[in-house]
Amino acid sequence: MDLEEKLPAFRKACEDLGYPVFRLGRIRTVNVGGVGPSDTVDAVRWDFLDRSQRWNIILAPEFLMLQTTEYPVFEEFLERWRLVLEAANCLEIPVVERLGLRYVDLIQPKATERVSDYLVPELSGYEPQPGTGLERSYHTAAMVLRSTHGQMLVRVSPARTPIPPDLDGIHLKGFRQPTDGAVFVDFDHSTSEISAFHPDAIVASTDGLHDAADTLFREVTTEHAMEAWGRRELP
Repeated sequence: MDLEEKLPAFRKACEDLGYPVFRLGRIRTVNVGGVGPSDTVDAVRWDFLDRSQRWNIILAPEFLMLQTTEYPVFEEFLERWRLVLEAANCLEIPVVERLGLRYVDLIQPKATERVSDYLVPELSGYEPQPGTGLERSYHTAAMVLRSTHGQMLVRVSPARTPIPPDLDGIHLKGFRQPTDGAVFVDFDHSTSEISAFHPDAIVASTDGLHDAADTLFREVTTEHAMEAWGRRELP
């Protein structure tokens, strides 16, 4: 599939959807093998952003993505995703090999709080009690869960920068500067079932990925967290 030949039509469709800001960039992928040196592959990347630069469509030879830092309710995201997929019909994508939905949440406990006030012990980890002479420098946790849709990777990591290191190069605005003791909670739910490129089917599958992630979010966050965020009912 020669994306560069189809790019003008897709760019016009993105502009019509409200993504007029265009940027051309590169993606560098490092393939690590078992023997010998690693291979580095560079590929082109096209970014289409809305005027607020809070919503971003990314097109590359291997993927199509919609990402945002402005997330009122999931239904808005899903509708925007549907419109992006319909616009991508001009790209003549033959098959979908992987579909994923990822959330990166920033949790910032107050000075008198701990991460364990917000997350269940399996993710928050051990925190030394006062008077022990110990102080936690940082904590990481990861687990892989199977779902009816595929696989979900859940990670907790120190938030020392506004975004996780693997998202470096992102063009979006709206990130917060983490405070001391903040952590990222990362939910990455995906399916590797190969299917034809049909926007309605992809939207339905995305909705299913969200439902499972939403259920897990409720399971791993505490009652105190919900009260602190004012989110008794999650969208």
